Amino acid sequence: MAASLPAGLNSSAQPSPPPRSSSSMHAPPPPSSLATLRPSQENIKKEVEDEIRNLHSENQVTVAKAAAALVMVATLPSAEAYLLPAVTQLSSLLEDAGSIHVRRNACAALTAIMNASLHHYIAVAESPHLMERLLQCLENQDGDKGLQINVVAAITVLAQCGEGLQVIKATEADVKLLCLLECTDDAKLEEEITDALCALAVHQEMRSHLVMKGAVSRLAAKLRTDSSEICVRVLLGLGMLCGSSQEAQEQLAETDRAIGTLLHLMKSSDLDIRGIAHDLFAALCSNKQVKPKIEHLLRSDRATKDI
Repeated sequence: MAASLPAGLNSSAQPSPPPRSSSSMHAPPPPSSLATLRPSQENIKKEVEDEIRNLHSENQVTVAKAAAALVMVATLPSAEAYLLPAVTQLSSLLEDAGSIHVRRNACAALTAIMNASLHHYIAVAESPHLMERLLQCLENQDGDKGLQINVVAAITVLAQCGEGLQVIKATEADVKLLCLLECTDDAKLEEEITDALCALAVHQEMRSHLVMKGAVSRLAAKLRTDSSEICVRVLLGLGMLCGSSQEAQEQLAETDRAIGTLLHLMKSSDLDIRGIAHDLFAALCSNKQVKPKIEHLLRSDRATKDI
């Protein structure tokens, strides 16, 4: 088996086979050969090749089911050797001409293939026009949240290694994510975007870039969320960006009510939230430019009044 991807944030891209009618948008996936029967070692090659052939069908339901099947079979180590021929067609299916369900599933399948091994990751990351097509899906006119979530999950996986980082920076995909984070109120999409931003911020070379693009203030605006899952992700992202960057620390301190919110989060019953908020607050206190503002807030008790 080829080398695995470095440990990182798990992708949550999910296949979404097309409904039979508009009233069944959230119906369970229709059965397919790979969805209902785990293929044996001896016939898996044929099964994968059949599903890849189905990707070229003129029937959108058949195509969507084939992509969904590939999401599942890509998790089998015995299928790795047969997956790469699917990449080009799956990428082309991301074009706007395809149905929402085809695009959702094609995106999820590409993510699953990237997760199969480092070799597969590189093949997908370096496939022509991939990021341009993913960003088209991210900005889809239908505003489909399922498609956007699958795209962001794919970007999260791409962000784990250098080949993907190059493509993300070249297309300013990180800026698109920040803009989407600012304007969305969908909790699941917010979770996915903050996951992706954390995956980017893991890399030292991306931190100053993200700070320059306004990541600090946009993440800080989400600190007041009711979701502990989102809050932890936001704090992790801010911790990576602000931990050793005075510029980022000063941006955070200037963000409306950020200091007061951190003080509040330091009292959270969630141990993760409390611990990360404490570390982030300590980093702010170490900054000579920020410390006077913190002291002023504490003296005037404005921090608690702002919450």
